Amino acid sequence: MRSAARAANFHHSSMQNRITRISQTLGVDIRSAAGRERIAVAMLLWRVFRSPMI
Repeated sequence: MRSAARAANFHHSSMQNRITRISQTLGVDIRSAAGRERIAVAMLLWRVFRSPMI
């Protein structure tokens, strides 16, 4: 957690609070492998659909 927070330029407790809030909002435990996979797919789809179509 501390290394991820450092990489994102957050305090480790702020990072933990954000992870908890995201998990509760989405109903997915992003600390589990399945949760991380679901979040990765969701973020990929979000990026695809918000990018301008050529």
